[in-house]
Amino acid sequence: MTSQEARRAQDTVQIHQVLARYSRGIDRMDRSIILSVYWEDAYDRHAVFEGGPSAFADWVAANMSHYRASSHMLGQSLIEVVGDEARVETYFTAFHHAPGDDGDVMLLVAGRYLDAFQRRRADWRIHRREVLIDWVQKSPMGDGLAELKLIHPIDAVGHRDHQDRSYRLFAFEPT
Repeated sequence: MTSQEARRAQDTVQIHQVLARYSRGIDRMDRSIILSVYWEDAYDRHAVFEGGPSAFADWVAANMSHYRASSHMLGQSLIEVVGDEARVETYFTAFHHAPGDDGDVMLLVAGRYLDAFQRRRADWRIHRREVLIDWVQKSPMGDGLAELKLIHPIDAVGHRDHQDRSYRLFAFEPT
């Protein structure tokens, strides 16, 4: 592998890490993680939101906190790196467990993130983002967690805040 190929592989891994942190930040409702994936002067055109990273983090807190759970799954990414800039298209599927008038519903959103990344001070972050929604599905939900607890009474439920056990994992606390 040439040094240029090694650099390209390293850039790709770092960009994928930013995308994964974004999903984690949204799903855990963690403002600091959300802000960590954007440059301060970034701009996000996120379907029904347009603005900078801080305003986007505020929008997430105000508009997604009513979901009982949220899971963003990333699909393939097409990444083209030229110098300190990259163009990235990433497919996503977002699952939102939401309260509904006649019981809880699952909102399933599929789309793509169109990102312009920049490397500054050896750090890749999103500089411009546009979110395209390809399709949405809304369907009633059963109470699968209650059913799971009947079968196997364990405390293995995720949380949308710092109570989530993943924070302990990434804090590298002794087990």
